[in-house]
Amino acid sequence: MLDIEEGPQARLKLKQVLSVKKQTLQTLQLMLQATQLESETLAASAAEALHYIECSEKDDAIIQLSHEEYYALKRRVEEETTLADWHVSVPMEQKLVAEASQNLALTRMKDFNSHSKLQRRGLHEEKKIRDGFTKRKAEEQVPSIKVGASVNNRWNTSPKAQAKLTKSDQGKPPQQFGRSRSKNRFNNRKLIKKKKLSILHKIKGFV
Repeated sequence: MLDIEEGPQARLKLKQVLSVKKQTLQTLQLMLQATQLESETLAASAAEALHYIECSEKDDAIIQLSHEEYYALKRRVEEETTLADWHVSVPMEQKLVAEASQNLALTRMKDFNSHSKLQRRGLHEEKKIRDGFTKRKAEEQVPSIKVGASVNNRWNTSPKAQAKLTKSDQGKPPQQFGRSRSKNRFNNRKLIKKKKLSILHKIKGFV
């Protein structure tokens, strides 16, 4: 349940990270465009300077520069060229890093969505199995309920029906049992009396 509750929050967090990465990439693209414009401007200035040099050569004009001025001008051109190249390379590197970070965020988001989909599918399958087990268990309990109902119906029958069942089970009615018991008691008493008389006759014979 904890994973399911944290799912929307994690998805929202990934979306926010992806949005920040997109904004960073857009900013870097604007910086790259500005740097490219600056580089183009420097290139245009260099072309213009070259044009003036060519024009001066055609006019046979001689420009005299001291060694210090010449090296200073050369160093300035090199520094501006290096700076322009750096302005172009840095945004390019940052753009590549931003694109890699954006791709990583997209991959993580896709993986998270796939994991959430599999998790929901697993919970659905578990619910189906649990419902099927409950249904089978309920179906198995139905015959025992019917048997119990038949037994209860048997014991809830009328007194006449119970008497018939008792008669059929025992084979004799209750009155016959009473008569047979009285007859047995009478025969037992008669036998005891005969034994007493025989014992008295034997005693008299000894006397």
